Amino acid sequence: MSLQADEARAKIINCEALDDKQKAKMLLLINTEPDTTLPVFTGVPDFLLGHTLSMHLEGLKADTQSDVAWRLEVTNSLKQQQQHQGASEKFATDRTAQKVAAFQQSSSKLPPALNELERFIFTRLSAKLPVTDSYYNGLVAQNDALKEMIEPVSYSGADILAALIVAALHPEFEGTDEIVIAGQVDTLLYQIWQCMCKFDMDRPFTLSRKRNRADESATLRLKRPDLCITTSRALLFKGEDKTAEADLQKAIEQLGTKMSNWGANFHGKVEYLLCYACAGPILQFCVLPRGSKIPRMLGSEMSMGTQAGRLRIIAVAIQVYQVIKAQRAHLPDHYFPLGWTDHTSLSSIEFFDGYVQKRVEYSQAWPKKRRLFMTQVYTACKDSAYLIHAMASPKDSPSPETGVVYYAVDLEPLGVPLLSKYSDQRPKNQAELKSLTKCVLSGVQDLHNAGYGHTDIRWQNIIQCGNSYRLIDLEFVCKLKQRPFTPTGYVRKARPDLYSHKWVAEYDLILVADLLESCKLPDLDGQGQELMRAMQAGNVSAGQALQHPWLTG
Repeated sequence: MSLQADEARAKIINCEALDDKQKAKMLLLINTEPDTTLPVFTGVPDFLLGHTLSMHLEGLKADTQSDVAWRLEVTNSLKQQQQHQGASEKFATDRTAQKVAAFQQSSSKLPPALNELERFIFTRLSAKLPVTDSYYNGLVAQNDALKEMIEPVSYSGADILAALIVAALHPEFEGTDEIVIAGQVDTLLYQIWQCMCKFDMDRPFTLSRKRNRADESATLRLKRPDLCITTSRALLFKGEDKTAEADLQKAIEQLGTKMSNWGANFHGKVEYLLCYACAGPILQFCVLPRGSKIPRMLGSEMSMGTQAGRLRIIAVAIQVYQVIKAQRAHLPDHYFPLGWTDHTSLSSIEFFDGYVQKRVEYSQAWPKKRRLFMTQVYTACKDSAYLIHAMASPKDSPSPETGVVYYAVDLEPLGVPLLSKYSDQRPKNQAELKSLTKCVLSGVQDLHNAGYGHTDIRWQNIIQCGNSYRLIDLEFVCKLKQRPFTPTGYVRKARPDLYSHKWVAEYDLILVADLLESCKLPDLDGQGQELMRAMQAGNVSAGQALQHPWLTG
């Protein structure tokens, strides 16, 4: 095909914001529908590419031509600008960063107190919203009062922000289903926030968005808010969408029931959670005080059905951005990432209110018969205080959209992994190591008493829950005196020689001892070293290790 198509493929492949399935869909569309697909992202700045393509795919799912056209408005606006100047010259002179700074001239480094929040987010912006010059003339001709909120982009040179605002104002409201409503809300909130993040020269940061999808199970969508906005994996904004205007109160109530215990994750560092409820064209900003399940409405209802209403929503969104930014700066060092999904080579872990859901796609590497075995494992371990628990038996979870079937299990309690790509909480002294070793050995003993071996004892598979510790990731458990389960393509990095034999209880003790050794604690005394060597030699059981003087003294 043309060079244009080759460039598009390269952009898709290198776009970190898209998952593999989204990339595959876009690459297929370029091959099958190049005339309608290539214009979607040609000319879009890199920081908007992932969002633009995601929105395009959602638009195709909604199957509304006007919705798709609306999602292309940012691209078209930027293309029109580029026709008058070269792209590199135009972006080099763009002054969106200066406009973003002007919005924050009076912003405090601290989030406003709860009793000051409503006044803050509805305060008139310290700078006017930019729109393209031609669009400005049309807007003020229809409503002269808008001069108080907007200005021609030629006044500020904030071309990228102006293009985003015009894209948010252009389409007629179409509340045909929640997907379309969600897309329109995103142009008023999330796209504006993304632009603010990109051009914020004060304390730049990134935001991530997770939305419920129509192809997900109804049970899952009842547990997770329709929209979760996270920064540094911390949930700091959420939203609920309904199609019918009469369901506004229902949307508000669900803000209080989904992930209602969010405040416990931040250890008192975040006083409230901002959110919105949307029903048809009506959008209502709300706040959830920490410890409360009853949302408070902020200001009055706002309309997405008029351009003036959308401008007011964008103005409030800019103030909300400043609140989120200030809250982010005051997060505790460690917290549970509600609304976030972590992915590994084999599974995904999504954090809910008080538990996580683990999902593994059935394949040759993870056969479906494994689910029955895991049901037996979790049933046998349900009374252990040192192992992760299944809230219910593992189940098959099919995707209505793709037909792919997943193994899914809800696990509790929540805990902080001792080692992850986000933090290192391994023991720093002998007292901490003793406490951890007692818990881990107790969990191992419970498994062995039930006839199972863990086989995957690593720092990543130990979580801290208050003053105690638990072993997690039981999906690699095997029956003792049988060959351990290792998915096809999965590499056992620790003690790979053990996995070619039938698993015996002593092998788990070897893995525990290796953890002790890896700490390299200078204050590990002779008794601790003696126990470590005994476990590495396979000379003690978990029960015997727990009676060693190093742990009982």
